Amino acid sequence: MPKTVLDGITEADETYLELSFKGNHSRSQFKIPRETHKRGHSSVQRGHSLNKVCVVTGIDRESDTVSVVSNLGVPTKRDIQDALTGEVEPKTVLCTDMSSSYQQFAKQAELSLIRLKGGKVKRGIYHIQSVNQYHRSIKEFLRPFHGVATKYLSNYLTWHRLFAFRVGKRQPIEEASWLLDSETCPTVTRTLSERPAIPISSTTQRPKLNELMKQMVEKERYARAHLKKNVRPTTKSTPDWDSPTPELFEDVPF
Repeated sequence: MPKTVLDGITEADETYLELSFKGNHSRSQFKIPRETHKRGHSSVQRGHSLNKVCVVTGIDRESDTVSVVSNLGVPTKRDIQDALTGEVEPKTVLCTDMSSSYQQFAKQAELSLIRLKGGKVKRGIYHIQSVNQYHRSIKEFLRPFHGVATKYLSNYLTWHRLFAFRVGKRQPIEEASWLLDSETCPTVTRTLSERPAIPISSTTQRPKLNELMKQMVEKERYARAHLKKNVRPTTKSTPDWDSPTPELFEDVPF
């Protein structure tokens, strides 16, 4: 798609998706860098750990959107800069939650920063409800695919922007046909399969992805080794009448 630049009042936040290695096994020597998960069970790790992919998103009041596959885990100030540099016009009013990660980017990009406590509090015309709705729309769009490969996640996000999110009176199929017929749209798809398994924008994490994957494996092994299993109670729900020391009933009125 043509590059979108956000302006005016813009909301920014991040959302997290499961790390998936689908699409990396058939024609390569790829080896999944963690233990496989049983169907119906999620990873042992909880929270925004390394097995979560951070997608940094932004939306302005004209419903123009930006979604960037940024990093693994919680983004740093540098990760936010890598994801949003060039995506927001100078002098834009940027609305975020209380995360400090956006402060350095706002200063570097010459933006006015409005930080909203709790993420749900409105301050006049400023809020981040639109970006939260955008996150819900992304996850609802991805749900029927039962897990999208991180390798192709950016393509699915583009698909969502064009065909699913606030389409209104637009004609997305005609727009897509026009893009495919134009000289600016690349038609070679062979390079998609040659992408790295985790194509992130973070300049700090990319050089050390192998090290991060090893850390993820070790954390998951430790979590599995110390996982508390549910133990069934040993007490019986009915009395044991054959017990050698039966219960004595006194003053029973019958």
